[in-house]
Amino acid sequence: MIQRALFSTLLAAMILPVSGCGGSGDSAPQPKGPTAIRTKPAEVAKASPTVPAPPVEEVDGSEWRVSTSDDDPGFAEVAGMTFPKPSLWTWQQPSMRFRTLQYEVPGTGDQGGATLVFSVFNGTDGGPTNLNIDRWAGQFRSEDGSEVVPILGVMEGDDFNVQTVETAGSYQAMGAPAPRTGQRQLGAIVEAPGRRIFIRVVGPDKTVEQARAEFEKMLTGAFIGSPG
Repeated sequence: MIQRALFSTLLAAMILPVSGCGGSGDSAPQPKGPTAIRTKPAEVAKASPTVPAPPVEEVDGSEWRVSTSDDDPGFAEVAGMTFPKPSLWTWQQPSMRFRTLQYEVPGTGDQGGATLVFSVFNGTDGGPTNLNIDRWAGQFRSEDGSEVVPILGVMEGDDFNVQTVETAGSYQAMGAPAPRTGQRQLGAIVEAPGRRIFIRVVGPDKTVEQARAEFEKMLTGAFIGSPG
């Protein structure tokens, strides 16, 4: 299980060490987590930082569960992995093709809710990871119409890797008639043996910003296997 991660800021690139739970006086051995998180500032992050992807291999996904409305609301289970999440992020029937699992993230203040989506692709299906990140970023524009340069990061673990992306501005989804202003996106592509899981939470800026800490916990607490 990955123990800790932080998204990059616009001002500095950094490598963040991973720490276990508890203070400096803890003597118990800590679970092994990712070796590093590498991020780049927006002004140089024109292409996603990369880590070696797990080998593409034959994986039998026939036993993989996908969470339903009847399952424990504290977890999202998909593609043989479990992601801890707030119970208030409620299950929804996927509304589009290629959406394997979908949740509604409650709104905040005068802003509406956001949508959390998991999409699963086997092997190399879905196209290269970096091109998908570029596509997600290309759906955003700054308020003056100029290109948005995404904030990118990577997390390195023993069993899977995660590449992250964040963008904000005007968002125009595929097929949408017009862009929506004041939007934000937190996204991740999990690369595990034999499959990738595309994860995005997109919605009003304040709503997504409020969900940031829980989204990060969802990624850093993810593990291969079922809860319990």
